Amino acid sequence: MLAVYFLIFLARHEKEFSEVYSKMEKTEFIRDETGRILDVADKTPRAARAVWYAIPLFMTILGALVWLIG
Repeated sequence: MLAVYFLIFLARHEKEFSEVYSKMEKTEFIRDETGRILDVADKTPRAARAVWYAIPLFMTILGALVWLIG
């Protein structure tokens, strides 16, 4: 149940977290021939990004099972 509350809290304050935390240290600028920035590419490995989604999902399922069993 705690995981559900945590996810609700994150969903409500997601904009504040994204403004405070800068992901620029994990990104790479894609530039054209003249040096202008065209895009910013996230170079975080897919496995690391998957873990960031898997952990809250696991906690939610575990909390639901504990709640149903208890």
